[in-house]
Amino acid sequence: MPEPNAPSEHSPPQKYASLELVLEEFHLDAKTQQDRAAQLDARGGVLIGFAGVLVGLIARGTTPPSGLQQAALVCAAAAAAAAAVGALWRQASSTLDPLRLRAYMAATEEHARLRILDTRISLYLQDQKRLRLRFAMVGSASALLMAALILLCLAAVR
Repeated sequence: MPEPNAPSEHSPPQKYASLELVLEEFHLDAKTQQDRAAQLDARGGVLIGFAGVLVGLIARGTTPPSGLQQAALVCAAAAAAAAAVGALWRQASSTLDPLRLRAYMAATEEHARLRILDTRISLYLQDQKRLRLRFAMVGSASALLMAALILLCLAAVR
């Protein structure tokens, strides 16, 4: 649902006094989103590494568990690695289609800026949804890896 005072798609070009301020704030928020995505990539990579080491240790039999315990540990660690890979698979970085920008060459600069901002906001919202999913997957990978480590510790104590 559009904002009450937001310009409609079909409104005629007019003077938007705060357009530059809105653009500046949007760019700051978009930069923050990119930084969070980079942090998420780093966390996912670390989780994949730990899960791989854990799977390798368990599969080689250098840890005490055997049989059902070993299968449960391998499954938990492999699921953690799969969740981390899934989080890294969906990169959140939508961009503008340069060919579509040509449509604004005849428009006033202010109208073009407004339409491009609207498009960037739409792309930002799509990226935000992807980031939420990726964060959930990294959280799941962390929980699964923690469960595998707890199972490993319990098996080592027995």
